[in-house]
Amino acid sequence: MRRTVSRSEFVAGVRDMTPPLIGLFPFGLVCGVAAQSAGRAEFEAVAMALVIFSGAAQIVDLAAP
Repeated sequence: MRRTVSRSEFVAGVRDMTPPLIGLFPFGLVCGVAAQSAGRAEFEAVAMALVIFSGAAQIVDLAAP
């Protein structure tokens, strides 16, 4: 089933997601920098973010030798 989303619904969704993104963006930036510092490739860092949803678990994984 195909559904078309109107512009007003899209704008409402963006407006509703802005407050959580204000807090999630810095944490994602920290995880990305930690992944690069640990020697992970960009693909590995993105794959880890997709598989391991918990940010704390990502930080623990990157800190482990």
